[in-house]
Amino acid sequence: MIRELDDWIDAIEDLLEDGGEEEAHELALEALAEHPDSAELFAYRGDAEWALGHVREANESYEEAIRIAPQAAELLAAIARIRFSLCDFFGARRFAKESLKYETRAEALDVMSRLAERSGRLGEADRLAAQANLVDDEMFSKPFRMSEDAFEAAVNESVISLPEDFQAAIRDGNVALIIDPVPAEELLIEEDPPFDPAILGLYRGIPLPERTNGDPVEPDTIHIFHHNVERVAEDFDELIREIAITVYHELGHFFGLNEDELTDLDLD
Repeated sequence: MIRELDDWIDAIEDLLEDGGEEEAHELALEALAEHPDSAELFAYRGDAEWALGHVREANESYEEAIRIAPQAAELLAAIARIRFSLCDFFGARRFAKESLKYETRAEALDVMSRLAERSGRLGEADRLAAQANLVDDEMFSKPFRMSEDAFEAAVNESVISLPEDFQAAIRDGNVALIIDPVPAEELLIEEDPPFDPAILGLYRGIPLPERTNGDPVEPDTIHIFHHNVERVAEDFDELIREIAITVYHELGHFFGLNEDELTDLDLD
């Protein structure tokens, strides 16, 4: 049955809002067969693909949308975000700046802020983050900054709130905690597609259940990314809790716990 374009879009939006990304993707494919020149449909296909973890496919869908609507600020901001997530920092900057030529988009400002932060320009990063917050205070908050020494002390203090076996993994030298300002690019591109540069922490090593007698004995590492954690907290108490949750989550990977098992465990 042939539908009007708006009917397709409404149906896809409803599915995406209800967590039906697979169905939304299938519907977008059907809709594009009838409306192959719709930038909106390509963008929604990209939204569904990104939600499903198919990041490179999502990038291609957004590129198709931009080909059709090259001056659409929302689409340019979306592709800036996905280029950032793919560690294409040059492309992310280019598309974010292009988006801001046409409209003040919070997503583009956030990308520019994170790029400035990665270059160590915290003043510029905070100014851009504040602008993004003004445009959309529900999606984008201003980073709550903490000095390096205070952040390190908070990370060390957070270990005390963990279960005893988690504490012992650090205390006994099985896992080394490393604090970095932001994730280094070489860490991010160890996987394909790469880890998102906005990640809060990263476990590197061989989980205990997967080890054999021949595996290396040097400690595994958990990286905690100072400025990324600051971006998900609005005050001191929330920042402290986010630090503890991040350490807890990454140590869970050391013990071989999956995401569902980590969710079932209570940090409090």
